[in-house]
Amino acid sequence: MSHAQAQRVFAEAYLLAREYGAVEYDEEDGHWVRIERFALPAGWNSRTTEVLWELPNGYPSLPPNGFYIDRFLRTYAGRPIQHYFEERSAYNRYADRGWGWFCIHLHNEAWRPTTDVRRGDNLLKLAALVRAVLTEVVA
Repeated sequence: MSHAQAQRVFAEAYLLAREYGAVEYDEEDGHWVRIERFALPAGWNSRTTEVLWELPNGYPSLPPNGFYIDRFLRTYAGRPIQHYFEERSAYNRYADRGWGWFCIHLHNEAWRPTTDVRRGDNLLKLAALVRAVLTEVVA
């Protein structure tokens, strides 16, 4: 990973922390970011979850692929959750650490970061997309 990626992730983690509170990130390489207490919309069996993104080499030019949330989250209605993988698999390497992987794909042409971290696409905007996805599941 490049030093530039680590610097970018530091700046984006700062933006996330202002909005979501406690945020951890890979200070050395900029390989991951975790929000400690992400507020869930009504309809889930918990009020908050952790959210983890693994960031690809080349971030922010390349978007993250999906996100991880608490493996034991359930909807109150008991609906199956599409594109969500709880068990250990090629999709979810971290099931044994309590994570479930939510598959969302951003097409590279739809992801438009800019050099100014506050403009263009970034993890703060991706967090809003995570909320929208989690809201749609329980709608």
